Formats: sequence, C-alpha cells, structure tokens
Amino acid sequence: MDPEEAGVPCGKGAMKDEAHQNVMVQFEDGERKELTYLATPYAHNDADVKNERFRAVSMAAAYLMSKRRLVLSPISHSHPIKIEGGLPGGWEFWADLDERFLSVCDRLCVLMLPGWESSVGVREETEIAKRLGLAIEYLNPEEV
Repeated sequence: MDPEEAGVPCGKGAMKDEAHQNVMVQFEDGERKELTYLATPYAHNDADVKNERFRAVSMAAAYLMSKRRLVLSPISHSHPIKIEGGLPGGWEFWADLDERFLSVCDRLCVLMLPGWESSVGVREETEIAKRLGLAIEYLNPEEV
C-alpha cells in the first residue's frame, strides 16, 4: 500500500516538483534545498579497499551534511546491505537503484578517491547525471 493512501505523510516539508520529478525539502524560510548524489568508486578485488572506500565516502557525506547540504550517498546506503545480504558489488547489479536515486537529485558530487577516473560506476553515474541535466561537481578527499 502507498504510504500516502494509508494516511502516512512522506515527511514534514517534503513535496513533489512535478516539472522535474524531484523531491524537494522546503524549510520554514521557503528556501529550497538541493539534494546531492555523492558518487565514488567502489568495486575492487580487495575487500579492504571496498571497506576503505565505504568509510571515506561516508565521511565525505558527513562533511557535506555538516555544511547543511542534503546528501544521498548510495555506497553508504548499499555497502552494508551488500555485505549482510551477500549481494554483488558491481555496477550491473546496482544500476537501476542508482539511476532511480539520481532521478530525484539535483546535483552529482564525485568524490575523487583513487580510481575515480576509471570507475565504471562513476562513469555511468556521470553520464546519467548529464542526461538528466544535473549539476556536476568534484570533491577532493583531502578537503574532507
């Protein structure tokens, strides 16, 4: 059952922008806050590298949130689910979810961890963001 049909609101301040199909958060002062999708390389043969990438992107998400930015960090969300559920870690498995996440965002921020330039996932996320007309920015991990 749809939460709205059950009388459960999606969250205080949440509204649907029909023109862009984006979820927006509006604060009492009427300011519209952008939602940023935080991308970073993830896939690697070494589990320790994947764990380090998870920690680094989660720290970057916290950094951006401390600056009052709304951040969606798919790796922070999906890494524990992948581990606990024994799911695959490659782009092919997560592509549909990540494209849906991007479709509700206003901006793509690429965390430039080692390997970001050759990452299949980051490349695909960037292409989707361009297709959707999202703003794209790059974050140096040394700034976090």
